[in-house]
Amino acid sequence: MDKPQNYFTLILNALNAPKNEHPLLAEFRRIVEEDYKTFAREENSLPNEVDMFEKIRQIELNLERLLNFPALKSKTIGAVAGAFSSGKSAFINSFLTGKDIHLAEDIEPTTAIPSYVIYGEASKITGYNNYGASFGISPEVYASITHDAMQKLEFDLRDIIPYITISSPMEKNLFEHICLIDTPGHNAASMGTSEKDKSVAAASIENADFLLWIIDLDRGCIEQSDIEFLTQERLCFGKSSVKTKETRDLYIIFNKKNYNKTEKDIVNILNVCEQSLNNANLSYAGICCLDPFDPDKTLISPRVKNLFVFLAEKNKPNLNIESLYQPLRFVLDSYKGYINSDINKIAKIQNALKNLKNSVYYAIKNENAAVIDTNFSGLEKALNIEQNNKLKRQLTNIDNIRKKFDMCFVEISRELGDKTWQPQPRFCWSCGGKLQNDSRAICQECGARQN
Repeated sequence: MDKPQNYFTLILNALNAPKNEHPLLAEFRRIVEEDYKTFAREENSLPNEVDMFEKIRQIELNLERLLNFPALKSKTIGAVAGAFSSGKSAFINSFLTGKDIHLAEDIEPTTAIPSYVIYGEASKITGYNNYGASFGISPEVYASITHDAMQKLEFDLRDIIPYITISSPMEKNLFEHICLIDTPGHNAASMGTSEKDKSVAAASIENADFLLWIIDLDRGCIEQSDIEFLTQERLCFGKSSVKTKETRDLYIIFNKKNYNKTEKDIVNILNVCEQSLNNANLSYAGICCLDPFDPDKTLISPRVKNLFVFLAEKNKPNLNIESLYQPLRFVLDSYKGYINSDINKIAKIQNALKNLKNSVYYAIKNENAAVIDTNFSGLEKALNIEQNNKLKRQLTNIDNIRKKFDMCFVEISRELGDKTWQPQPRFCWSCGGKLQNDSRAICQECGARQN
């Protein structure tokens, strides 16, 4: 930030914003703190528990946005992502028709905090602190929140202000029901923050309904760092998630800026991009080249689907309840799956030990049975039968926690306008396969019982 007074004012406003927590958000947090965390501390079957805590935290942040910022509640979420300085902010700015607010653009990394941009009659910038409280931000202060300025602070500003919302007049036929997320770039290795930025970028777009991936045309191709980011297991844009078998649309946009490339050059670049995507097994809803400064927004060499047709198709109300609940279902099903796996392992060992004991009895014709019983009793104790009972109690606990979360989400869905939503098992806790509507109790792919 060029002016110290700007970030002093920003941080002061963020810290002083009055906390007005939504009661349903408070209930979700209570279940997390009192039930989920207590269970997780006692449970040791799950190998990647840190990842599950991160998913719960992301669900909480998404609920904050929806419950504290009602204008987001019926939006279809479209993430605008790509490398640093690829032109993400310029792309969004090209659709803002108001004169008061524009996202910062520069050849240096600018977007530092994920910004949620929505259609509105008037221009308004709102910041949210890590308690969910909101506060206004002036265009001048917002323009000074750059990646470079954040590096000069002795703390991560995103820990205080995790996201910002921007309401602005836009093209209504394309964006009335869409929220665009302007995300930080994922590859600032030269600044020593690549892992943090990659994590922030992935978390920002993970639950989006579709992804617009922006590439600087001057790079001449989609780079390996882009492919590696897009093929992360946690993302399912252009590919099926391993666990959910779900694919969400990926649209590739080359940002022409002011580069003097012929149409033949652009066609060759798009051909190479298509080949790279095919090699990486990434599907795409479309590819095109667009000059964000072209007032006519002429698409160059569009493939598969026209960008504006694509956006118009996405421009419909979406309450997002299922997309919010699905990560929670995945967390709870993962715990249940690993606990059941440990119970099954103990059962197999017990059965093998029982068979071995019977074989020994038969081999020695029941002589010295007392000695055999003594020796085998030590082995049976080593199995820790109490551990088996503990695992079964944990199964009951996770089912009880699920019921509490489900009741909370039903109330949240009603608050957001969906009176009919009910949580249903969609994916098998064991193999991740999608369950058939007419046979939710048993997975048709692996045979695992879901209750």
